[in-house]
Amino acid sequence: MKFSITKKNHIFVFCFFIIGNLFAEPGKFVKDIQIEDFDIQIPDIQKENLGKNIEFYKLPSDELPVCNLEIHLYGGESSVGNLPIETVAIIAGSLKYGGTKKYSDNLFLAKLESLGVKFEIETDYRKIKITLSFLKKDSEEVMRLLSELLTSPAFTENSISDAKRKIAEQIKRRNDSTDSIVFRKTKELIYRGLLTGKSYRIDSLEKVKKENVEDFYFHSIRNAKKAILVSGSYDELKLKKNISEMFSSEKKEKAKFTEEVLSEEILQANFQKYSFQNILVEKPVTQSAVMMVGLLPRHNHSDFYAIQILNYIIGGGGFNSYFMREIRSDRGLAYSAYSNPVFKKDHGYIYFYVQTKIESTELVYNLMKEILSEDRFGKITEKEIQNAKNAIQNQFVFLFSNNSQILSNYLRFSEDEMPARYLENYRKEIGKVTLEDLKRVGTKYFVSNKLKTIVVGTGDSFKFLEPKHSKKIFPESEL
Repeated sequence: MKFSITKKNHIFVFCFFIIGNLFAEPGKFVKDIQIEDFDIQIPDIQKENLGKNIEFYKLPSDELPVCNLEIHLYGGESSVGNLPIETVAIIAGSLKYGGTKKYSDNLFLAKLESLGVKFEIETDYRKIKITLSFLKKDSEEVMRLLSELLTSPAFTENSISDAKRKIAEQIKRRNDSTDSIVFRKTKELIYRGLLTGKSYRIDSLEKVKKENVEDFYFHSIRNAKKAILVSGSYDELKLKKNISEMFSSEKKEKAKFTEEVLSEEILQANFQKYSFQNILVEKPVTQSAVMMVGLLPRHNHSDFYAIQILNYIIGGGGFNSYFMREIRSDRGLAYSAYSNPVFKKDHGYIYFYVQTKIESTELVYNLMKEILSEDRFGKITEKEIQNAKNAIQNQFVFLFSNNSQILSNYLRFSEDEMPARYLENYRKEIGKVTLEDLKRVGTKYFVSNKLKTIVVGTGDSFKFLEPKHSKKIFPESEL
């Protein structure tokens, strides 16, 4: 969930983090470009510890007099325990709209806006992220305001109610689109039985009290690990001093909230225990969505590179992929057709998605199964694998398009415990993948009988699926 403001408007955006692909049609413009091998100078990210729980990452640049700052507070939904899952989102909203004890409610936002600060707060499963961009000349004032926010948040009843109202509005609208439903149900299926598999609910939202907000913030979020990312133009000594002082008042106490355990083994066991092969979400819509989803290993796994290449060929390569070419271009059956692997520290998953007309749902389903078969994996050619390698290797440079993105990627790779020279060796490891590797990972992770299917549509759109292997639900039903 993201709360963000611009100079003139307060904007609330609700984000499902598993939705979408980083590149809508990855490789479309680079697959046939033969680029001579070249050395990419991997930026030297400097990291140091500012305290027991504070990691500081920097990548300075004086191109513009602007400082970009990210503060990652590792106290997210994974640690709420018996508190409602919505607690962290309410904290984020209340921090944004409640301000500080000195500048409560809209006064805090007004102070930032008067300085032209870009300010966002967003949450996910493991952390809260605060992002600021501001002029170097205003650094002292911005850091003073930020320190007040983090050390003395107001958490007013008004701001908590306002955060609840905004979240409730998003809950009420989340079934308006087929996309929103199918991606939410995918998340609920993958993480069934876990905190991250819970969707926000209004009845649970209303149970969150002011004391819950204050308790979790001061005893979990404030005392958790922090990662500080800073790029652009800034006075390093002053900035580090500000940050150290900002968190110097932390209490050295035993953790009151513990983080949920998440692993490949837990997800695999839950996935296999779910007895239904198909989840049929009934809703009166004009177009249906077909999602096939399966589990992958963690980010730092030897199969990672082969999975990347096979995904490009099957559905991740835009119009170069089987999905887009055979389902959309050749037959005109899809509005959208693609696949996307998601890798995290302790697990991964992949989804194959097609949006189509109600009357063509069965045909699309059968085409997806045909593509996701050992027979098709065995027919991949050397030319196809080389095209995929070219595209992926050529895209690599875009990881370094701006300093803020470089730092964010570096932190993610650190969080996922990737090898020390992961970036330096990435293109070489992609180049090592063979056709046999693709057949192996295809059989292990991509083949349709290893996947589960979610269909969102009218009753007529999925009547072809066997009832004994299917569960029919509605958008707000629990799996």
